[in-house]
Amino acid sequence: MSGGISSSEDDAALQKRAVEIAKSLFRRVHIPSEEEEEESEITMTNLRNMLEVAIDCAEKDNWDLFGLRIVYLARNASQGDDLYIFVKNLLTEIKNSAESSKERLKLAQYILKSCIYLFNAYRKGLSDLLG
Repeated sequence: MSGGISSSEDDAALQKRAVEIAKSLFRRVHIPSEEEEEESEITMTNLRNMLEVAIDCAEKDNWDLFGLRIVYLARNASQGDDLYIFVKNLLTEIKNSAESSKERLKLAQYILKSCIYLFNAYRKGLSDLLG
């Protein structure tokens, strides 16, 4: 994606790509029940915090700070933990899908919003409705 995101068509395509990426991020990870949440797992709190980081860093147009803060949120995860895998894949997908800091941060926001909705659907057993 070069030239920046200016038109509503580009924005819609970016949002569609974000949903695809969000779905792929959850394919090989365990979604814990509310009772079994741990700091090394993906949680609704982690996802909301990541979204807040994306919004804050977008206002500052600072992709590098986003990466640092996302890694900080996953600091209690070990290499094989779902949260570690999720964060690694999130950062990789964003880097591979957008070039500029502004595009990456906008994509991060869309992905993380989609992840919040998907996480809730998966946790509630509604994945069959997602198609």
